[in-house]
Amino acid sequence: MPEEENKTDGNVQQKTEGEKQEAPAGNSDEGNKPAANSLIDGANAAAKRLEDANRKTEELIKRQEEIYTKTMLGGRAEAGQSKPLSVEEQAKQKIDEEVKALKEKFYT
Repeated sequence: MPEEENKTDGNVQQKTEGEKQEAPAGNSDEGNKPAANSLIDGANAAAKRLEDANRKTEELIKRQEEIYTKTMLGGRAEAGQSKPLSVEEQAKQKIDEEVKALKEKFYT
Protein backbone atom coordinates (compact mmCIF):
# COMPACT_ATOMS: atom_id res chain seq x y z
CA MET A 1 0.00 0.00 0.00
CA PRO A 2 1.24 3.51 -0.64
CA GLU A 3 2.50 5.59 2.24
CA GLU A 4 0.55 8.64 3.34
CA GLU A 5 2.14 11.65 4.90
CA ASN A 6 0.24 14.13 7.03
CA LYS A 7 1.97 17.34 7.97
CA THR A 8 0.82 18.90 11.21
CA ASP A 9 2.62 21.62 13.13
CA GLY A 10 5.85 21.05 11.16
CA ASN A 11 6.08 17.38 12.23
CA VAL A 12 5.53 14.49 9.82
CA GLN A 13 3.36 11.52 10.61
CA GLN A 14 3.63 8.49 8.36
CA LYS A 15 0.96 5.82 8.06
CA THR A 16 1.96 2.47 6.61
CA GLU A 17 0.33 -0.95 6.62
CA GLY A 18 -1.16 -1.08 10.10
CA GLU A 19 1.71 0.87 11.69
CA LYS A 20 1.28 4.39 12.87
CA GLN A 21 4.07 6.71 13.91
CA GLU A 22 3.08 9.47 16.25
CA ALA A 23 4.48 12.94 16.17
CA PRO A 24 6.40 13.90 19.31
CA ALA A 25 4.22 15.27 22.04
CA GLY A 26 4.65 18.87 23.13
CA ASN A 27 4.86 22.20 21.45
CA SER A 28 5.97 22.09 17.82
CA ASP A 29 8.41 24.97 18.35
CA GLU A 30 10.36 22.97 20.93
CA GLY A 31 10.89 20.13 18.46
CA ASN A 32 12.33 22.46 15.81
CA LYS A 33 14.73 24.39 18.05
CA PRO A 34 17.32 21.64 18.54
CA ALA A 35 17.36 20.93 14.81
CA ALA A 36 17.76 24.62 14.01
CA ASN A 37 20.45 25.01 16.66
CA SER A 38 22.32 21.97 15.40
CA LEU A 39 22.27 23.41 11.86
CA ILE A 40 23.57 26.74 13.11
CA ASP A 41 26.22 25.03 15.23
CA GLY A 42 27.27 22.92 12.25
CA ALA A 43 27.50 26.00 10.04
CA ASN A 44 29.54 27.84 12.68
CA ALA A 45 31.91 24.89 13.02
CA ALA A 46 32.32 24.71 9.23
CA ALA A 47 33.00 28.46 9.07
CA LYS A 48 35.64 28.14 11.80
CA ARG A 49 37.33 25.29 9.92
CA LEU A 50 37.36 27.38 6.74
CA GLU A 51 38.87 30.36 8.57
CA ASP A 52 41.58 28.15 10.07
CA ALA A 53 42.33 26.65 6.66
CA ASN A 54 42.54 30.13 5.13
CA ARG A 55 44.99 31.26 7.82
CA LYS A 56 47.20 28.23 7.20
CA THR A 57 47.06 28.84 3.45
CA GLU A 58 48.07 32.47 3.95
CA GLU A 59 51.05 31.42 6.07
CA LEU A 60 52.15 28.88 3.47
CA ILE A 61 51.86 31.43 0.67
CA LYS A 62 53.98 33.92 2.64
CA ARG A 63 56.62 31.26 3.24
CA GLN A 64 56.64 30.34 -0.45
CA GLU A 65 57.05 34.00 -1.40
CA GLU A 66 60.01 34.34 0.99
CA ILE A 67 61.64 31.21 -0.40
CA TYR A 68 61.08 32.40 -3.96
CA THR A 69 62.56 35.81 -3.13
CA LYS A 70 65.64 34.25 -1.53
CA THR A 71 66.07 31.94 -4.50
CA MET A 72 65.81 34.78 -6.98
CA LEU A 73 68.26 36.97 -5.08
CA GLY A 74 70.71 34.27 -4.06
CA GLY A 75 70.57 31.83 -6.92
CA ARG A 76 70.80 34.20 -9.85
CA ALA A 77 73.82 36.27 -8.85
CA GLU A 78 76.83 36.12 -11.15
CA ALA A 79 79.41 36.81 -8.45
CA GLY A 80 81.68 33.90 -7.66
CA GLN A 81 81.04 32.05 -10.89
CA SER A 82 83.96 31.16 -13.12
CA LYS A 83 83.95 32.05 -16.77
CA PRO A 84 83.52 29.14 -19.16
CA LEU A 85 86.80 27.82 -20.56
CA SER A 86 87.60 28.17 -24.24
CA VAL A 87 87.85 25.07 -26.41
CA GLU A 88 91.66 25.17 -26.32
CA GLU A 89 91.74 25.52 -22.55
CA GLN A 90 89.27 22.63 -22.14
CA ALA A 91 91.41 20.39 -24.37
CA LYS A 92 94.58 21.30 -22.45
CA GLN A 93 92.86 20.64 -19.11
CA LYS A 94 91.60 17.23 -20.32
CA ILE A 95 95.07 16.20 -21.56
CA ASP A 96 96.64 17.24 -18.25
CA GLU A 97 94.07 15.18 -16.30
CA GLU A 98 94.69 12.09 -18.47
CA VAL A 99 98.48 12.41 -18.17
CA LYS A 100 98.17 12.75 -14.40
CA ALA A 101 95.92 9.65 -14.25
CA LEU A 102 98.41 7.62 -16.34
CA LYS A 103 101.32 8.70 -14.17
CA GLU A 104 99.44 7.63 -11.04
CA LYS A 105 98.53 4.30 -12.60
CA PHE A 106 102.02 3.34 -13.78
CA TYR A 107 104.33 5.09 -11.31
CA THR A 108 102.63 4.27 -8.01
